[in-house]
Amino acid sequence: MGKIIVCLVSLLAAATFSFKGAVFSDSPAGFTVYVGADGSSGRAVAVEGVFEALSYLTVGVYGCSVKGVDRGYVEKKLKDLDAVYLFAESAEAVVTKYYYSAHIPFYKTINGKKVNLQTAEVGLKYVVGSPLIYGGY
Repeated sequence: MGKIIVCLVSLLAAATFSFKGAVFSDSPAGFTVYVGADGSSGRAVAVEGVFEALSYLTVGVYGCSVKGVDRGYVEKKLKDLDAVYLFAESAEAVVTKYYYSAHIPFYKTINGKKVNLQTAEVGLKYVVGSPLIYGGY
């Protein structure tokens, strides 16, 4: 019985990880996974696909993002994930928007709301991250 529970917990952890690593696996330019500690003490690792991202399972993935995509990619991703717009912020030349998707099984709480997708518009290019964009735009 104990082995079955360990297997189930392992499968659940792998499924959650693989989803975190797969949110932007369709990006035309690869994507970045954030590993180690959550927040600024973690590190960003550029990867080309989900299988490469899976190699970071043992150190823990706490998010992912893709930079330099166009508006069409972002709109398609938001539509595919049935993302609900929550709120926006603006600073200098960057517009940042926050969304929630029930299709993504993890989130961060910001201003009392569950957020698991964030976009930043920088000129004609976008950065999109889940649950948030870590690092710079």
